[in-house]
Amino acid sequence: PELEGLVGFFANTLVLRVDVSGGPSFRDVCHRVREACLGAYAHQDVPFERIVGELAPERDSARHPIFQTLFNLLNAAATVPPMGGIAMDWVPIDTGTAKFDLGMDLTAIDGELRGIAEWNLDLYDDATARRLVARFPTLLADAVRRPEVPIADLALMTDAERQSVLAAGKSGSNKLAAIRALLGKK
Repeated sequence: PELEGLVGFFANTLVLRVDVSGGPSFRDVCHRVREACLGAYAHQDVPFERIVGELAPERDSARHPIFQTLFNLLNAAATVPPMGGIAMDWVPIDTGTAKFDLGMDLTAIDGELRGIAEWNLDLYDDATARRLVARFPTLLADAVRRPEVPIADLALMTDAERQSVLAAGKSGSNKLAAIRALLGKK
């Protein structure tokens, strides 16, 4: 009865600002993110719309009012509860548009991180965005392997990609052209 009159969306976006200046290590960034999360959780009852209203940012219909990237780590398994003999499964739906400039939703399933990414096609061509997403595991693996290294020095390319760029540079072609080719730029 207490919830009878409730209608609406029961999720609230928590915006985090994390200072990564000064060349922090991955470990330091993790501590900064933890503190930012704890601060956000302490005020999670404040609706996102109220924060936008209080901050009153300059509005632009082409951009989200406060942030442009979203990272969502779902801590609940993506399972469908049984529904009285009805077979159901989660199916990703392509809405044809990105809600943010770049977004990634990940969840742990069977001991693996799985997810979906979306990007604004006005900002990223498909090949560049796919390479960016594909490099995320390389970045995470290097960060876990070398947590004291400054985040700017963590690897984004695999050893094979790096060797390909170096080989192209040594073979007499322009190194910048080799890097641009790897990134899909002209």
